[in-house]
Formats: sequence, C-alpha cells, structure tokens
Amino acid sequence: MVEFHMVDMDLDVVRSARHGVFVDDEDEFTEHAAAMAYPEGLVAAIRSECARLHEAVLAGTGPFDGISNAWMALGRKENP
Repeated sequence: MVEFHMVDMDLDVVRSARHGVFVDDEDEFTEHAAAMAYPEGLVAAIRSECARLHEAVLAGTGPFDGISNAWMALGRKENP
C-alpha cells in the first residue's frame, strides 16, 4: 500500500498554464496565523519553506522535474 501524507499550512504554490507559478492563499495564512497565534518562528519557517518550494517549482528541480509522476502512477495502480 502506498500512502501520501502532508500538512496544509495554507500557503499554496501553484503552477498554472494560464498564470504561471505563484503563491496563493497568503490572506488565509495571515488570518490563521493571527487567529491561532502561530509562533513567530513557525511563521518564518513556513514562509521560508514556501519560498524554497516556489523557487524549486520555477526551476523545475526535483520533485518538480517530472520524477514524481512515476511514483504517483505507482500509487494509483496499487490503489485504484
């Protein structure tokens, strides 16, 4: 069995044929950070990781170089 796990921290890096690569839901992240009193260190870490991910998607480096497609296909075959 193949499992994929992730934690949604509100910020989304989106690659769109129409709009290019961009960060979405900044407003949601800001609202949640205030409402749930995220520690400053956590906010900084999330923003830093979002920036790193944004750059990786722009550069097309792994796993955004297409290599993940094969792994996702395997997961789909094992779990139709």
